[in-house]
Amino acid sequence: MKLYLDYQATTPVDPRVLEKMLPYFTQVFGNPSSQDHSWGWAASRAVEKARTQVGHLLNAHPSEIFFTSGATESNNWAIIGLIRRWLREAPELSDSELSASRLSEHQYSPPALNRPLIHVLTSEIEHKSVLAPLTYLQEELGSRLSVTFLKPNRWGQVTLDQIREAKTSATRLLSLHWAHNELGTIQAISEIAEWTHQNKIYFHSDATQAVGKIPMDLSQVPVDLISFASHKLYGPKGVGGLFIRQKNPRVSLDPLTFGGGQERTLRAGTLNVPGIVGLGEACEISTAEMRQHSELGQRSSPIYKLRSRLLEGLKRVSPPFHLNSHPEHHLPHALSLTFPGHPMAEILAETSHLGMSAGSACGSGEMSGSPVLRAIGLSEPDAKSTIRLSLGRWTTEAEVDFVIESFAKAFSGR
Repeated sequence: MKLYLDYQATTPVDPRVLEKMLPYFTQVFGNPSSQDHSWGWAASRAVEKARTQVGHLLNAHPSEIFFTSGATESNNWAIIGLIRRWLREAPELSDSELSASRLSEHQYSPPALNRPLIHVLTSEIEHKSVLAPLTYLQEELGSRLSVTFLKPNRWGQVTLDQIREAKTSATRLLSLHWAHNELGTIQAISEIAEWTHQNKIYFHSDATQAVGKIPMDLSQVPVDLISFASHKLYGPKGVGGLFIRQKNPRVSLDPLTFGGGQERTLRAGTLNVPGIVGLGEACEISTAEMRQHSELGQRSSPIYKLRSRLLEGLKRVSPPFHLNSHPEHHLPHALSLTFPGHPMAEILAETSHLGMSAGSACGSGEMSGSPVLRAIGLSEPDAKSTIRLSLGRWTTEAEVDFVIESFAKAFSGR
């Protein structure tokens, strides 16, 4: 038997989602921007229905949902769009002023009034689609932009105390994942969001791993922007979204693409109607299923129980290992485990019938250990001895037991 255990990388499309999508490939095929005939009107209605479905899952107004090609685009748009907007609205600095306002290695020198020097806070273990645009902007803008990369704790969390200490008078943006793609650890988002809101710092969260997996209420948690992708919650690949708060505060950012009026002129390009319909349906299913799990109590939900069964079973049959996911604040389906002295390349070879990974899908194939694992304090050998397992919507107890048995066989011969 072959068994897929990499649901943090991607999920299969739910058959219920596919069923809703199919008519929009061949029957309702109009362009939603074509408002002169019924084909375009039908497509437009489908897009707006999906916008409502996504908003319902997040408890956000539909007008705050903008469709993209996925979380990578959303992360880039949130970061680059905000910073370019701020710089475009701010006065320029002379070369001498720029030189005087440079950051030393250890000391921050506050800019003079109205100088467009922007300070951004993020963590060392964000997804590459957050870190790469920040690095790009640093190279492009020089002293106009400074970025502080906060070091996470053993579980991959950044504390509010760290954020407070790193804040400067020029801090305008915090970008922090909601739940980590490798570790499965969940950040203290509500507490951090309240603080950033009070301090008038914009808060962007890459919520790709959280949306559809854990309850989220953006009417109560004052995050300003969140990014997400359809293929992480049983929808199709190639579509995602960016939540942009429209009041208290109203967030304004520049577009990345130009040439059309789609998405209220903020994202040019013909909308992927079948994909958007699929994302909407995936969100509607997640809303209903999370409501059912909430009635049971999240810790009593089937996926939590399966994760616990797997963890306890591995403790019985495997050599000693340690858990990298936070023991309390973690995704209900995810595990990151380090087996010291047992390189995962060898274990993966012996369990090739199990679809597991040694880290992020975006970084798989790298010869060195994950930089995320090194950032949380693991040695290079331990980073190379770490594996990520994640369960899915249809994983059964029998399949979990099969995984445990497979690990027992893999380690018994070593």
